[in-house]
Amino acid sequence: MRYKIIAEAESSIFISKNVLVESQEVTVEFLRNNEGKLIYISVSKSVSNDKLNNFRQSFEPGTDDARLKISIGGDNEIHNELIKELQLSIR
Repeated sequence: MRYKIIAEAESSIFISKNVLVESQEVTVEFLRNNEGKLIYISVSKSVSNDKLNNFRQSFEPGTDDARLKISIGGDNEIHNELIKELQLSIR
């Protein structure tokens, strides 16, 4: 499983093609629209097997006005790491 964060790029930067930069830990993607304008930057990394349970999802009957309660897990350490990588990639 890969955990990915995608950010919309508010820029006037044009690139000739989508760019993929891979390191041992993290993959960074610079994505453009049909005109070549940079519109998204994403960062992702593989989730180790010992952290997979943190991403478990559950569905339960809702209470009051809610018909369904949806719980989606995550991992703050991985999330914060990818946010830092995203911030470094846009400097």
